[in-house]
Formats: sequence, C-alpha cells, structure tokens
Amino acid sequence: MLDLFDSTRVCVSSPYYALDDLRVPAPGYAEALVPCQHPTGQQELPISAADAGRRLAALGMCAAQTLRAPHEVPPYYLARSLHATYAPPADWPAGTMTLVAEAGAGFHSRRRAYADARLAGEFAGGACVSARIEYDVLPAAVFERLLAPQPQVAPVTVPGPRRYGAPARGSLPLTGVSYADCRVSAGLLITPELCAGHFDGRPVLPLTVAAAGLTGLVDQVVDGMTGGYGQRWAPRAVSARAERMVGVGEWAVLAGVGEFREYGIRFRGEVLVRGAVSPGSPGRTSAPTRSSRVSIWPVSWRSS
Repeated sequence: MLDLFDSTRVCVSSPYYALDDLRVPAPGYAEALVPCQHPTGQQELPISAADAGRRLAALGMCAAQTLRAPHEVPPYYLARSLHATYAPPADWPAGTMTLVAEAGAGFHSRRRAYADARLAGEFAGGACVSARIEYDVLPAAVFERLLAPQPQVAPVTVPGPRRYGAPARGSLPLTGVSYADCRVSAGLLITPELCAGHFDGRPVLPLTVAAAGLTGLVDQVVDGMTGGYGQRWAPRAVSARAERMVGVGEWAVLAGVGEFREYGIRFRGEVLVRGAVSPGSPGRTSAPTRSSRVSIWPVSWRSS
C-alpha cells in the first residue's frame, strides 16, 4: 500500500516544492505527479531542463527523508550536484501535460545523501529524464548557525540594458546580456523571489535556479550560432555543481561559451558570485569578497 508523504518532513515549501500526490511505496523511494505548467521558452520539451531538475531534486530529498525517523527534526538537504540526461523531443509522449516522477535515495553518510530519479509519461513509455542528484545534509542546528535569518529588505534595482528572459517565459530577469563570438554573459541579482521556498526564513539560491539562469543564456548562444531568432532547442545532458551556498542580496555574473559538436551544440557555463550589492553602487560588488562558482559543465545542446 502506498503511503502519502508528509511534506513537512522536509525543509522546503512552495513554490520550490511543487509535487502532486506524493507517495512512498517503500522506505527510500518516492513517487509523485509533475504537472507541466510552466512556459519553457525556446526549449522544445514540455518541461524545461531546470524545472525538471528542481522537481527531481525535491523528490529525491523526500525519498531520502523517508529513511530517517519520523520524529527526527528534518535536516536541510542542499543539492551539491546534478547530472541529468534527456530523451529526444520525438521520444516524449505526445501532448504531455503531466509526468510521473520516481526517486530512490540513500545515504553515503549522515552528512551526504544521493537520489536516482526519473520523469516518465503518465501512461506509457520509458524515462524522458533520468537524473542523479547528490546532497549535502546539514542538521537544522548546524544550518541555522551557518545562516542567520533574513530580515525583510526593500528590493534593490540594478540598472542596465533591457532585460532578457521575462519571467512569463519561464526565464530569470537577467540584465546586461552580451553575446559575441559564441560567448555570452549577463548579470543577476539574487532576490528573495529566486529563493522562495528554499528555505523559509533562511533563503538559499537553489542549484536548479542557477541552472535556469544559464539555460537562459543558451537561448542567446543557439540564436547567435545558428543565425536565427527564437530558435528551438532541446537538452541532451546537463551537469551542474554548486561550490557553496549563495544568499539573497548577492550579485552574480553568468558567463558561458558554445561550440559546435557532431551532435549539435555544447554549452559550458558558470555563475560567479561576487558578494553583496553595494547600496551606493548597484550592479557592482562590495569589497572585499571571494568569488565562488556555481558551474554547469559540460552541457550538450541539440538545436532543432
């Protein structure tokens, strides 16, 4: 018999947590329904690469949590790395509106967990997306010592050229997008909205949101390299890795480069986090700060 999962057993909430009818067939396993409800921009799939990663990362932490005692204070799961492969668009079920997500999880140690997860059609067919996610697992007391609660702050406006990737298209509000010779870059202010639900009171940028920023740059690269506008493309494989936690108010520079390969286009990108935005100099970085990276590499893209 399938048991319904109590979502309060994990330290994420809506909108980051977006799974329907989540059930536990056995300890260490979880399954749920995933509505394909968000626009995918130029991606020729019913669910974007980053959104698929977000749903599977959330499902994986739920599966891992079923291996812990129900009365235990939920720890914080921070996705450290993700590697996902995607079926060609022609292999996805026609008219896909809902996908079935499945995940099996385990622990390398008390502080490290993993999940093998997949998305498939609701009624038939093989995996459309297969992913391996690795997590750092921090006890609540440790996480809360590392990251102080965030007070409510007024939005910071960062001036720059016109914004690309309006949220209505499922992208992020990137500023100052620049493309030349297969190279692209942009700026991104980390706002509370980007971290919503991850985690309440102590927002941390999810790895999959960093991936969403970079896939927004892929749109520019595919257009530039193919000489078109609004060109449709689909991911073959995505690898992402986070080096450290990134919080609200930090300023990020996203950069990447595309190259033609026999299968299509490969894009390599990284997110360089430069610290908090200086109040008197929006768009600049306060000093001194250390640069850290949220990198996606290598990514293989097939233009259609």
